Amino acid sequence: MNHTLNRLELYFTPISVNKLHPNSYLNFDIYLKTKDKFVLYKNRNLKFLSDDIKKLVENTVEFVYIHQKDKKNFRNYLEDNIENILDARDDQG
Repeated sequence: MNHTLNRLELYFTPISVNKLHPNSYLNFDIYLKTKDKFVLYKNRNLKFLSDDIKKLVENTVEFVYIHQKDKKNFRNYLEDNIENILDARDDQG
């Protein structure tokens, strides 16, 4: 088992891709988990596009990760986008 990754996992929180709203601006960085590290996927303050979600889904990515220090920012993002996120989920189902 990779001890470095185990320690890193303490600093990152998994987020379901379904909780991200396309065409919204992020106030937190998004990371992808690789075999032995976390890699920055999208910088904060950039627009998260529907193409981003499409690419993640095509690559069977169910979860992205945020750093622990961004939990409050992510919570604020959810509060600001909850209606859009729920509407998008209703459209899928």
